[in-house]
Amino acid sequence: MKQYDLAIVGAGMLGLSHALAAARKGLNVLVLEADRQAEGASIRNFGMFLPMGMPEGDSYHRAMHSREILVPLLREIGLWSDPSGSLTVAHHDDEMQVLSEFCKRTAHGRHHCQLLNRLQILERCPSLNPEGVVGGLFSDTEITLNPRLLIPALTRYLRQQHGVDFRFGHRVTDIRLPEVQTTREVFRTSHVVVCTGAGFDSLYPDVHERHLSRCKLQMLRTAPQPDGVRLPAMMITGLSLAHYQAFAGCPSIGQLQHRLAKDYQQYLDYGIHILHAQHNDGSVLIGDSHEYDEQISPFHKAQIEQLILAGSRDVLNLPTSVLMERWTGYYAKAKTGHCFQREISPGILLVNGVGGTGMTTGLALAVDGLNDFLNG
Repeated sequence: MKQYDLAIVGAGMLGLSHALAAARKGLNVLVLEADRQAEGASIRNFGMFLPMGMPEGDSYHRAMHSREILVPLLREIGLWSDPSGSLTVAHHDDEMQVLSEFCKRTAHGRHHCQLLNRLQILERCPSLNPEGVVGGLFSDTEITLNPRLLIPALTRYLRQQHGVDFRFGHRVTDIRLPEVQTTREVFRTSHVVVCTGAGFDSLYPDVHERHLSRCKLQMLRTAPQPDGVRLPAMMITGLSLAHYQAFAGCPSIGQLQHRLAKDYQQYLDYGIHILHAQHNDGSVLIGDSHEYDEQISPFHKAQIEQLILAGSRDVLNLPTSVLMERWTGYYAKAKTGHCFQREISPGILLVNGVGGTGMTTGLALAVDGLNDFLNG
């Protein structure tokens, strides 16, 4: 029986990030995935690599470290990406005030941000619905990816270039080092990292449920925009200022939240903030909503979709709004902190709960976490 240095449970973005970090250390790595292919939150997302949304401190620095890993990796794999940054559109003076405060707070030691007046942002994005626009903010650190391409491509790269072994359709049922039991086979390894995402009730459910919440999201995708119409960047709106922790320290955020609670209560009830990201085929992803734990039902909610589409029309005049797809995604979010990381017994590390930031922080999180885990 082959002996591995590290077995990773889960072939989503976190699992693949740990596989990459371990393979670059020269370790013999096995990845075990319950499904026939990765089909969780890692492919059901916008593909937004979004350092701007991360709060100051470790989370932001981890995002920028991930960017340093990601950019050359994309080049090596030869995978499509769009490093055109992000545009945040302000429709109210209080949103513009928060963006101004954010720029001042992050002027030193953080990414490059540029405040835009109404004319500047309308010039930069001809597809904007001009009604009510007062200005916005451009950030140059964001990268749009296509997760449906990224996850399979990264899997192939790890297998072909680093010799990582993958076993799909292997649900792990028991871990008693040095053995890992799946529904099909027994493997031997000295260390295990468990990255099961929203399916955290499959292994160590008591530990996971104390520290994690489950979130359900609804998203939409248009048909490819005609005549080569491209958005100049990923698009973010005022509702996102209340959602992303990066803006929590701005002095005017409370005033903005108070106004949103009056004007957009339905959106807040479903955790909706309006995002747009355009992929390489010209389609535009629109979303999204956030329902947690007891709020979650198994059904797609038409009211959420209608609110998202109405919010999208307020922001963009897209040449086509014909929908090709609608879907739900599920992810795990730590109840406290950015991520849940714990070595629950010698040689077994649980890593989960990054919420919607796995694409942005996962690569660096794996490097840092493995260094501590393997050398601790």
